[in-house]
Amino acid sequence: MKTILTLVLILCSYGFFAQKIEKIKLKGEKDFGKRELLIYTPLEYFDQSRSFEVVYVLDAQSREFFDAVHTTIAFQNNGLRPMIVVGIASPYRNIDFLPTNLHPETVQEQYGELGGADDFSDFIENSVMPYVDKNYRTIPTKIGIGHSNGGTFMNYTMIKKPELFDVIFSIDANFNYDKGQLVDLIKNQSTFKNSLDFYYTCYQPNMGDLWIENSKRFNESLSKSIGVQMVQEFFESETHNSVYHIGVMNA
Repeated sequence: MKTILTLVLILCSYGFFAQKIEKIKLKGEKDFGKRELLIYTPLEYFDQSRSFEVVYVLDAQSREFFDAVHTTIAFQNNGLRPMIVVGIASPYRNIDFLPTNLHPETVQEQYGELGGADDFSDFIENSVMPYVDKNYRTIPTKIGIGHSNGGTFMNYTMIKKPELFDVIFSIDANFNYDKGQLVDLIKNQSTFKNSLDFYYTCYQPNMGDLWIENSKRFNESLSKSIGVQMVQEFFESETHNSVYHIGVMNA
C-alpha cells in the first residue's frame, strides 16, 4: 500500500510540474472571427521566478507543425533555454497568409483564397500577443516561424511590421506568389527598418528553378537592406514537405 501511495504521489508530482499544452479560441477585432491557439509551456514553467521567450508557429491546424517546434526545442536546448510555443491555426490558411494580389490572374491561381495577410497580422499583433503576454510569464523576445505560404506571410509582415518579431524562421517560403510580389517589395524597399535580431531562411529544389531563383533574389535584397545576422541554407536532398523539420532543427 505504501509503495502504491508513493507511486501515485510521484505521478501526481510529475503531472503537476510537466510541460502542458492548452487549447483556447481567441476572437479577433471586428469581423475577423476566431482562431484556435495551442499554447505549450515547458517543464521549467513551474518556477514562478522565470519568464520565457515566445515562439509563434503558423499552420497549427496541422498539429505536426506545432509539435515539431516544441519537441525540437526541448531536445535541442537541453533545458538551457526553454520557451513558450504558441501555435496559431488557420483553417483557410492562404487567405490568412497571402497579401492582396497585384496581378489579376493570381486570384484564379489561388482559387480566390488570398488577401487576408494584413488582417491576420493585425490579429497576431492586437489579439494573440497581448493575450499571451497577459496570461503567461513572457519576456519581450518574439520568434515567428512560417513554412511555404506561411513563410510568405512572415516575410510580408517583416516588411510591413518590422517590429512585430525579433527573430524570423522563413522555411521554404513561397516567393513565387503573385509573380514575385515580395521579391519586388523588398527590392524597392528604401525605408526598411532593421529591428530583427536574427533571420533564418532555407529552401530546396523540389519546387522548380523559379522557386530557387526568387528565394535567392529575395535573400540577396534582404541581406543588403538590413545588417542583421542572417543564415541561408539550401537542402538539395529535401522536398517541400520534408524541409520543415530540418529547417526548425537547424534554425
